[in-house]
Amino acid sequence: MLAIKEEKLSLDELRDYASYFLERNYNVTLEIPITQNNRLTRSLGRYIHTIAGEPKGIQLSGRLLRYGTNNVIIDVLKHELIHYALHILGKPYKDGQPYFENELRKHGSPSTNTKRVGIYYVIQCTRCENKSLTKTKSVIKNIKNYRSRCCHSDLIHVANVIYDGETKVYV
Repeated sequence: MLAIKEEKLSLDELRDYASYFLERNYNVTLEIPITQNNRLTRSLGRYIHTIAGEPKGIQLSGRLLRYGTNNVIIDVLKHELIHYALHILGKPYKDGQPYFENELRKHGSPSTNTKRVGIYYVIQCTRCENKSLTKTKSVIKNIKNYRSRCCHSDLIHVANVIYDGETKVYV
């Protein structure tokens, strides 16, 4: 079966969606930039504000924009937009706060750290053959410097996996 590669949404299209989403659901105007940040490695996106509480922007990781499906990109964007909207409205807007988490559920947006997107490396314990994932490339480059958590034995790199937030593909 031939897979059809979907055309990725541009940042302009994401900004248009964000404006529509905020106005329709929160009666809030988008007044901050949405940008790509290739240095985001632990998160797929983030909402940024100053220490004084002034909204500064939303950043989406390059990994998300490169490997994520359009549905997953929109879901992560909605998550960050909900942070922004609730912050503007003076409501609880931080991850883990019940009000914020209820808003995520209401809009079908994922909680933090619930989606895998990007290249992951499958490593295996040489003693018990337990497998685990890492997204840290330096582990693979220097695998002799690492030990398994299970048996404290040597590790081997067995495969690469690309996650798009919905499915995985072995490479």
